[in-house]
Amino acid sequence: AIRLGFAEIRSAELSKRFHAADADKSGTLSLSELLSILRWSGYFPKMQHVIQVVSEVVPELAESFTNSSYHSVLEKDMLVPAQFHILAPLLEERSDSEYIQRRIEIADAMDLDDYTQQLWGQSLVDLHDVFLRRAKHDLLPFHSLLHLAVDCGLVQHRGPGFTEKLRSIAADEVTLQLVDQGYDVHDSTAVDRAHFDFRQVLRIMTQIREIENELIADVFAAADSDCTNGLSVEECMDCLESCGIRATGKQMQEIIPKLVEEFDEDGSGELDLEEYLEFAKFVADRIRKMQHVGRMETAGKLGYTDDEYIRLWDAFVAMDHNMDGMLEEEELLQAVWASRPEASIDANDIRAILKDQGIGYWKQ
Repeated sequence: AIRLGFAEIRSAELSKRFHAADADKSGTLSLSELLSILRWSGYFPKMQHVIQVVSEVVPELAESFTNSSYHSVLEKDMLVPAQFHILAPLLEERSDSEYIQRRIEIADAMDLDDYTQQLWGQSLVDLHDVFLRRAKHDLLPFHSLLHLAVDCGLVQHRGPGFTEKLRSIAADEVTLQLVDQGYDVHDSTAVDRAHFDFRQVLRIMTQIREIENELIADVFAAADSDCTNGLSVEECMDCLESCGIRATGKQMQEIIPKLVEEFDEDGSGELDLEEYLEFAKFVADRIRKMQHVGRMETAGKLGYTDDEYIRLWDAFVAMDHNMDGMLEEEELLQAVWASRPEASIDANDIRAILKDQGIGYWKQ
């Protein structure tokens, strides 16, 4: 009876999500709308897994993926409620299962203690994925550490002096390398030439993660004006902003207060420090993934490959010197040159393009 009752609740929840996403009231959803629902629920299945599951559940659609680009297939209304009710839980389950299995494998391979595993949680998988995407021959150059920190959504990367902190922490790893290789440990340029394996990157980013937790704890203490050792929904929202975690889009702004209730494990109506630490990292991770997926999809629709997108994103991050998520005119020009060194373009060309797009060149 309990299992039947849960199934009925789950079915009602899925029906509600289906009808909310069916904006044109056609009675069908596109794969793009299905993925949007999953992402707002915190699931980010890889495209190959989506194609595999859809082909299993709806075999007649399998041919669509072979005859067309998946970007064009994504936008077609093709899923009826019965198919959605099967696909959504199946993709959620496989996404969860893959993350858990990979987290265990990485933790075992790195021989991580319980503290480090708890510190990273499922973000350990994201860190490993970003490392694999950016590393060459299983080694990551120093200049890519900043890109990795940004891609992993570390809150602290927007704080003042982050680059100097990262350099200082990385220098300790470099010193170990130099000692092993017989070089001068006082060589100040060694860090710029250094390359790090994943174990070293994990040690570096674990220290950054700890700094991040300290930053969040300081903001928590400042926001706890009534000294109750807990934050209300409103105080949590203010705290997120102070930590540099900014909800973008109306839907994300609406879902965050509901997440506060989910993380309030003791039902007190407030989040204590431990609850808030988990809440802040969860929200930051959700926003980061939504933004990353959105950028990837936009790039795909514009005809860019994944490698081209990463090159453009790297150029953006490298030129965003004040790390405010925006490029000024000179930074934009430098980013274009860095990502497209073969292009013959100057400031006047940039201004003309911005003007065509309705963006004043004097603005960010």
